[in-house]
Amino acid sequence: MKKDINPSPIKDVAVSIAKEVNELNQEVWNVYLINMSSEKISQVEFSDDGKKISLRQTLPSGQNRYLIFDIEKFYFQKSLFLHQY
Repeated sequence: MKKDINPSPIKDVAVSIAKEVNELNQEVWNVYLINMSSEKISQVEFSDDGKKISLRQTLPSGQNRYLIFDIEKFYFQKSLFLHQY
């Protein structure tokens, strides 16, 4: 059961979300994971609860999944967009 899973605390990891221009000259938001640890991080998968914000309300826009294969010690890695559901 979910209550039986005890994940270890996350230490020495930061997240950066940056607005950038992609190869199609479109503005996109990219997610970077920053490893501030002296050990390599492997196979990180994470998701977001996408929300579209308008002037008067917040609307759900789906959930996105991302993957990062490896992040060397004291380095950062841009996430790969996997799937929207």
